Amino acid sequence: MALAVEPRRDAARRRKTIAAMILGIPVSLVVLFAVGEGIGGEAGWWGHLIQLALALAFAAVAWTAPRIGGPMLVAAGLALATWVVSVADNVPAALTTIGILVLPMVVSGVLFTLAGFSSGRHANR
Repeated sequence: MALAVEPRRDAARRRKTIAAMILGIPVSLVVLFAVGEGIGGEAGWWGHLIQLALALAFAAVAWTAPRIGGPMLVAAGLALATWVVSVADNVPAALTTIGILVLPMVVSGVLFTLAGFSSGRHANR
């Protein structure tokens, strides 16, 4: 029986690792935006730090409790997509922002959720 559990845990660990790597795409871009705006003297860099803190907090929850944190990342991504669409001046800019910042967050949340359900009965530990 122990042999059947190990591949499930390994698969869950791989999914969590891939999800964290995918989430690294928007996180690294937000860090670049914050640094660039901070060096440029713009006041908007604080907003990027708030985005970064929320994304990292959700990622930490998703890593430790993927069944809870995964849906949180998906919900945060969908909320961000809704906000982007509501403030966008044109469709191409909105689609680009959604593709670069939102889509990786949603995919990462789905992978964390799948990892939580595939790792066995103690998935939220």
